[in-house]
Amino acid sequence: MNNKDLYTIRQVIDLTGISEFTLRGWENRYNAFSPIRTESDRRLYQRKDIQKALLLRDLLKQGYRIGKLSLMNQEELELLLNKKSAETEPQKPKQIIEILNLISLQKWRELDLKIRKLKYETELELITNLILPMIKGVSELVENKQLSIAQEHIASSYIKEKIYSAICTKKNSIKEDVRFICATPEKDFHELGILSAHLLIKSHGYQSLYVGPNTPHRDLVETALNYRATHILIASTIRMKKGSDQEFLTYLHHVTKNTDQAVKIYIAGSQSLVYSEAVTEKIHPLKSFTELNSELICISKSRKKNELK
Repeated sequence: MNNKDLYTIRQVIDLTGISEFTLRGWENRYNAFSPIRTESDRRLYQRKDIQKALLLRDLLKQGYRIGKLSLMNQEELELLLNKKSAETEPQKPKQIIEILNLISLQKWRELDLKIRKLKYETELELITNLILPMIKGVSELVENKQLSIAQEHIASSYIKEKIYSAICTKKNSIKEDVRFICATPEKDFHELGILSAHLLIKSHGYQSLYVGPNTPHRDLVETALNYRATHILIASTIRMKKGSDQEFLTYLHHVTKNTDQAVKIYIAGSQSLVYSEAVTEKIHPLKSFTELNSELICISKSRKKNELK
């Protein structure tokens, strides 16, 4: 067996978040694992032991007893977890439950294969039926201490890869008169939402420049000028006390003041709901991706009307 497939108890603790006391209790009292012993009597665990430990952890949180669970094999435990998750959250689609359980169990290869196989007729369906539920689910796993921050980053990278894969299928736009810029304010690193918006905009055939997260207002204004932007989409999810460099209203004021009056600014994310008083003829809040999609359709209709004049 390759040594890369063997883990010390410290590594198992780091990967699962389960204490050494608990792991040894499951092993010694319930025979949940059978670690390999080295010549120096050191325990080494296999990948299957880590998978079982994660399953036991998640099922114990669902109310099951370790005595019953320890007698089950990995396949039985996985079926039980999917079944219980479906019962607990009946409103959640089966495939999302399965995806989130793969993330919780750190089965990254299986996750990659499953996500790659999923197909959607439109980009809006991809975002609303896969991307947003995954973002919310991963956040809940972190809050429940079922994922570390490092593991959250791995899960987010798979979401990002799915978005980029969809973006790469979009042909270059011929609608040069509509030019979007997408960004988040400085110190706001939550980019999956704004990246999804970038995908949706491109799916309508418009020019879109993804500036990305953590964008200072001066840089955003300069980019808008150089790119000759007609629309700016800013998404913000955090307030200053949670890490953003400026209150969103102040950031928005700088961008509005220093861009051409004809440039339309959309604000999205949780902070767009908080700062509804900032709405003007130039600034438009977006409550959902469906609303953004409707706005993009309206832009298209407006363009056609102008072409007929």
